[in-house]
Amino acid sequence: MIQPLNGNVKINRFTDNRLILVLLLIVLLLLTVIVDDKFDRPKVVEFYDGLKTHIVKTYETDVDSFLRSQNISLAKGDILLNSLSEPLADSMEIRLIKVSEEIIIEEEPLAYKKIMQLCEALAPGEIYELRSGAQGLKKNYYKVTYHNMIQKSRQLLGEVICEKPRDQVVLCGKAAYAAGFETSSWQKMSFNVVVAGDKNSRWKEELKNNGAMFGIALVASKIIHEGSLIEIEGYGKFIVKNDDSRTTDAAEASAAPNGSAGETHPAQTAFTQSAANIKLIMPDNISKNLTMRKRNVKVRLI
Repeated sequence: MIQPLNGNVKINRFTDNRLILVLLLIVLLLLTVIVDDKFDRPKVVEFYDGLKTHIVKTYETDVDSFLRSQNISLAKGDILLNSLSEPLADSMEIRLIKVSEEIIIEEEPLAYKKIMQLCEALAPGEIYELRSGAQGLKKNYYKVTYHNMIQKSRQLLGEVICEKPRDQVVLCGKAAYAAGFETSSWQKMSFNVVVAGDKNSRWKEELKNNGAMFGIALVASKIIHEGSLIEIEGYGKFIVKNDDSRTTDAAEASAAPNGSAGETHPAQTAFTQSAANIKLIMPDNISKNLTMRKRNVKVRLI
């Protein structure tokens, strides 16, 4: 038989003990710290990798560990705008500039010069192109640096001349020379050629040294300078010597009909006065196979 309580029994509630309550709060606080440490929230980082932009959530603590987690290795020359030891923070920006270099080659044409020479054998306003001009070629070597594929700098490393320009050489009459040949009329100059042997052996040594490649061309000094190399149509290549007395003899011979010196045909007088006369000295074994006299021959400066 259960007897009722007489009302002297006291019931203690958990919250009535302050010491237990304080201890319980401390335990809960410690648990909160531990749980927060174990389950840290990720940081959102804006990563600029060259021209690419990535929004990355990461648990890494600094820039160095973040780059490693993204398998990013810094190449030589790359620029990182952050410090590797900089701590990561939420909404942080990490900027990496990718640097690359290349060597490029650019071709540059080289202009040729126009050289005028006074020639009294031409009519005053006439000119004759002794040698045509040709552009040269130069290669320039540059080191070009790019930041994120955008050119940042350009440095000239050196240059190489592959082909030298060939100057244009023109003979001008007095009026053309004074006015400049650009405004003058282009006329074909008349060259009269006479082939002669070296009777007095004056050019024996030079002919021997030149071999079969070059003969000797006696040309008036007012037309072509001594030492120049010329190519005469139908005859070959020659070294120019200035001997005005001998070229005068050649003029007389070329003006005479049938090759007889001293007999000048009236119809040829004007032609001879405006013509340039060239006397070729060659070994006998070569000269015997060539035409002894020829008019209106093309001459080109080599």
